[in-house]
Amino acid sequence: MMPGFTIPHFDTAAQWLTQQIGRDMLPIAESAQPAPGAAALRRWMGALLADMAAHPAAYEIPLEPFIEVYEQPLQETHPQHEAAQAQRLKARKAIEQGALDFLYRFGQDGQLAEGSLSLARPVYEALLAEKRKLVKKLNFLARFEALGLQIQAGAEEVALNVPGEPALPGALSALAKGSAAAGKDGFFFFRRCDFGVLQGKRLPALEDALSCVPEVLRAQLQAVDEGLRARRYRREILVNPWADGGYRLRYTRKGGQAVYWFRIYNWTNYPLCQQLRWDMRSDLSARLFARLDETAPGVALRVFESLKTCRQCYENCAARAVLAYRGRERTVCSDAGWFDLGLAPADFALLNTVLDALEDCF
Repeated sequence: MMPGFTIPHFDTAAQWLTQQIGRDMLPIAESAQPAPGAAALRRWMGALLADMAAHPAAYEIPLEPFIEVYEQPLQETHPQHEAAQAQRLKARKAIEQGALDFLYRFGQDGQLAEGSLSLARPVYEALLAEKRKLVKKLNFLARFEALGLQIQAGAEEVALNVPGEPALPGALSALAKGSAAAGKDGFFFFRRCDFGVLQGKRLPALEDALSCVPEVLRAQLQAVDEGLRARRYRREILVNPWADGGYRLRYTRKGGQAVYWFRIYNWTNYPLCQQLRWDMRSDLSARLFARLDETAPGVALRVFESLKTCRQCYENCAARAVLAYRGRERTVCSDAGWFDLGLAPADFALLNTVLDALEDCF
């Protein structure tokens, strides 16, 4: 059951990925600019994403029909998961590692003077050679020009200008250099036009992840976050700029004996996925089931039956665990854990019930 929102349909991987990036692009209030030209850069980046979605062939983005993946809840493994993964990685290569990273690198290495961002010609040629290995024809440069961004090559330097937005090159330069200083998550900040890096922001914030969540679910996600932290789970907010996109919120308890994941707009077409796992090769499962039988009759059976079955993907897999409950045995995948969690209020209430029982077992 999906409460109060719809799941969009996409015809191409370009549409899927550009919406992913656009959804996460940080809104910038016109009245409180963190840097001159910041709003202009965000508008231009939004126009670029729209152009990519409308003209994927011009950016060498795969044109085959988009493969939809629904893994939550109750479904074990999507039969086309590997094909979907390969398709989306191709789109990321063209969109992020191609066109967007080109801008990121130009902004990092370019020098700003009188509203023009200039790059030494040898550095520019090396950047082009690198991008040709990813997107052979570099047609995105022509699309940049169609959107008003001009790149003019001289004998010694290559200049980037936006005649209609003279402050934009300076904003691009400031954002790229500030993002690069943020380390491994630098491209994440650049892609979402997050000028917080100029004030020292170095990690994604909960508010960043919440901004991507459908509004009807934000309060519930925040309640889960507060509940887990009150139970002394350690929170990490993870992004992987070149892989699955979205956000991953990981909460760990007792040195990893219990781990809860909240995945926001990753591979699955659902906006959110929840997962709870624990040390299933210990006696923690037996204690958890016994405690649930005391506090919430019927819940232990639901959890036991909905744990992902081990498919024997690997010999001697460390994730394989044999669990018993009321005379029944199941061989399950402890890496997947409990994945039978939807997004209706009853599912969040059920999660709290299991978390309370698990807390009693530590």
